[in-house]
Amino acid sequence: MAAAAAAAPARSITVSVLNGGETAGLAGRVSAALARTGYRAGLVANTSPRSTTAIRYGAGAAGNASTIAAMVGTTGTSPTPRSPYGWRGFGTSTISAPIIGTSDATGMR
Repeated sequence: MAAAAAAAPARSITVSVLNGGETAGLAGRVSAALARTGYRAGLVANTSPRSTTAIRYGAGAAGNASTIAAMVGTTGTSPTPRSPYGWRGFGTSTISAPIIGTSDATGMR
C-alpha cells in the first residue's frame, strides 16, 4: 500500500468551497470553518446540484485534500487533471470542495 501524502501547512493551501446542495449559505460557513483551522479562503459560491461531496485538488495538495475530506465527512478526493494550460482552474496547492448540505457542516469533524 502506498504511503499517504504529507499535508502541507494549512496556511499554504487555498480552498474554494462550492455549495451543490439546497442549504443556503453552506459554502460560506464551511469556508469560514476551514479558515479558522488555518486554510486560506478561495472562491465561495454555488454550483450545479450535486449528490455527493467530493474534494478535488491540484499539485501538492493531496495530503490536505484528505484532511479536509475527513473534516467535512467524505472520503471522496481526486486530483484535477493537468491540461496544457495548467491545472484546469486550479493553481498549485489549491483545493476545491463541492459540498452538499446533508448536515450542519460548521460542526466539522
